[in-house]
Amino acid sequence: MNGIKRRGCVVAAWWLGALSVSAWGPEGHVIVGRIAEQHLTPRTAHMLCDLLNPAGPTNTPLTIASSNVVNWADEYRTDHPETAPWHFVDIPLDATAYDPVRDCRGHGGCLLSAIEDFRRQLADPRTNRAARVEALKYLVHFVGDIHMPLHCVTRQGDKGGNMVWVRLPNDVKATRLHKFWDETLVAMNIKAGGMDAMAYADGLNRAVSTEQEKACRPGTPADWAWEAHLLAVKDVYTGIPVHGKAVTLDAAYIANSQRIVAEQLTKAGLRLAQVLNDVCDHTP
Repeated sequence: MNGIKRRGCVVAAWWLGALSVSAWGPEGHVIVGRIAEQHLTPRTAHMLCDLLNPAGPTNTPLTIASSNVVNWADEYRTDHPETAPWHFVDIPLDATAYDPVRDCRGHGGCLLSAIEDFRRQLADPRTNRAARVEALKYLVHFVGDIHMPLHCVTRQGDKGGNMVWVRLPNDVKATRLHKFWDETLVAMNIKAGGMDAMAYADGLNRAVSTEQEKACRPGTPADWAWEAHLLAVKDVYTGIPVHGKAVTLDAAYIANSQRIVAEQLTKAGLRLAQVLNDVCDHTP
């Protein structure tokens, strides 16, 4: 299928026919998990199935695309606010690079330290099953989070776009810029394809060539966070003032944003599979 290449990775374009701090919203995380599970090695798929289904697979076994797996971290945070800083990394808008001392030392860590901590726990065979399951749930969620541009930026204390309001054309109700990116755009993409989240994920996945999949593999979570940060700087905040009334978004901004969301969801799925395959390949 046709796709648009951007920064070495795929952007699926076939679908273009027509105080929230979560990233992508529930459907977005399901899409990331669905893409990832289609790129797991047989060994990894078997290990994760056993981990999530200790009594054995049922007619509907849990997978990394199951909503109560991939969205568990957001649900858990509701009653455990101390985990909230793990969902983002506040890289200043005008930064020239990610600085772990500046961006990840305070408030109990950040998204990048959380990914490394839970990757380590999942890979350690000495970790008990319950802790490994929890680590897996965090990991699948956080790799999705790191690909949402507004989870990797702060602009004058706007909390990743949560203090900025925007409006769709002909819509009298304004919404937070953060919510527009993590939920509205995902829903618009799914609706444009006339399908549900799983089918949309499968369509994104079919658009990925072997070469494009390989192009997404290099880099570390810090590289992925910086990549997302640059999208926030160059695209997300374009034409969006720091203060003032809600901005009505134009068609060009919306179309470009839909394209970026499709790209980021795809890359998140491919890279999540990479992380999990690497972990399981080195776990006895």
